[in-house]
Amino acid sequence: MPTYSVSLAARPLRVSPETVRRWTDTGRLPADRAPDGSRSVDGVALAAFAQERAAGTHPLPPGVAPTSVRNSFAGIVTAVRLDEVAAG
Repeated sequence: MPTYSVSLAARPLRVSPETVRRWTDTGRLPADRAPDGSRSVDGVALAAFAQERAAGTHPLPPGVAPTSVRNSFAGIVTAVRLDEVAAG
């Protein structure tokens, strides 16, 4: 699984890079630090965190409206499920 910079991790979570930095500083979102001080977020950890947010464990900030998949393509695939519409 790839790793993501703070800026890239912020996009699918629909938050600012500063919010991701705060989450990594407080341990809510695990991240590794490089010798130069930059942070990288593991893709598996980012996907799990995104699933928690989608389930309502980490609600969207005030003023941020959720969008449909039709209107947004940034994200991480965490599961693929086939049903009659997708498989038919």
